[in-house]
Amino acid sequence: MERVDPVTKKAYVITGVSGQLSRAPSVSSARHRHAVAIGRVRLSDSGTDGFGYEGTLELVMTYAKQSSEVISMKGFFRGSYPRQDRQRQMTRLVPLEAVFESRPR
Repeated sequence: MERVDPVTKKAYVITGVSGQLSRAPSVSSARHRHAVAIGRVRLSDSGTDGFGYEGTLELVMTYAKQSSEVISMKGFFRGSYPRQDRQRQMTRLVPLEAVFESRPR
């Protein structure tokens, strides 16, 4: 789901993430360490009306064995998108799921 600027018709982009994640170490291999982070977040976009949507974010972060720098990230977001129903003059919460991963360097 995306929102668009009513004038330019360009899609708004996610500009803010707020919330609290719990992080815990996970499995490691000879070359990498992994950590898992899970929690509730609110995503906001570049529109000027304060719009946002909320849900649960789950992340797996990969680190080089002896480094604190994240080298890759994969995640899953499950939440709801508040959609205005103009005919009924109410807000419907539409289920929203997204899977993402970082690009290799």
